[in-house]
Amino acid sequence: MAEKIQPGRSKEESRCHCTAIRKASRRISQLYDAALAPSGL
Repeated sequence: MAEKIQPGRSKEESRCHCTAIRKASRRISQLYDAALAPSGL
């Protein structure tokens, strides 16, 4: 899949943003999992 790069941003910046978003998403999922674990969901 071709990576789209926004004008004015380098490939490294785009990768860095993607990594930060993935890490934040994973952390949010972990928080929800921990909060819902007592209910058995």
